[in-house]
Amino acid sequence: MKLASFKLRFRDRHVRVLPAEIEPGIAFREPGVDLRGAAADEALAAAEPLLAWIRDRDPASVVRSISVDLASLRIIVSLEDVHGAAGGKPNVLRIDAPTSGDLLAMAASLNPLLSRRAAEAIARRG
Repeated sequence: MKLASFKLRFRDRHVRVLPAEIEPGIAFREPGVDLRGAAADEALAAAEPLLAWIRDRDPASVVRSISVDLASLRIIVSLEDVHGAAGGKPNVLRIDAPTSGDLLAMAASLNPLLSRRAAEAIARRG
């Protein structure tokens, strides 16, 4: 299953997956797939390299979520306002190509897991 995008919501222990194609050449036209519980925890744990990349640049970072758009090659990271500079609102970091290349390569390692979990959830829809 080819993915269009996904969002890893660490704070909420929730993952949203949007497939691009259900099968090669067949577009996915249903609502996205929500992973919660053990399936979400598995995906969030597998995203540790992404978190490490962010922490390498700012060790005080507390990541709320990471959104990955595989078509636009854009990554959006939502960070807790740990320094109080944003008045308690989350800080947002947008990373576009070519800068997003390293993160996209790490995110690609999540694709098989997210594709499998999304396919399982879609099959349960009936």
